[in-house]
Amino acid sequence: MTEQQLARMAKRRLAILRHAEEIPGNVALPCRYYGISRQIFYTWKRRYDTDGLDGLRDRSHRPPGEPERPRTEVVGKIIYTFPIARVLTVKLIPVVVWKWPAAQ
Repeated sequence: MTEQQLARMAKRRLAILRHAEEIPGNVALPCRYYGISRQIFYTWKRRYDTDGLDGLRDRSHRPPGEPERPRTEVVGKIIYTFPIARVLTVKLIPVVVWKWPAAQ
């Protein structure tokens, strides 16, 4: 998403939070009106209370410990350094590259 889209989404979420504040004691009505669950509402509220407007932006769904894709020059050095890798590249490298997650 672009920066402008992220900012627009955060402002929309803030508007939902403010609308819920105007209706005292009942969060279910604004949630039903905007088509969101109460769990999502309270997640946004908690994030807004701790981080402000930046807390309402989308966050990455990527697991925190996921490794990065190896650079092309590193793969080339491995293939050059280990003779057995040259033999295996014909069969293994296309499979590994095809299954490797896309860089974000």
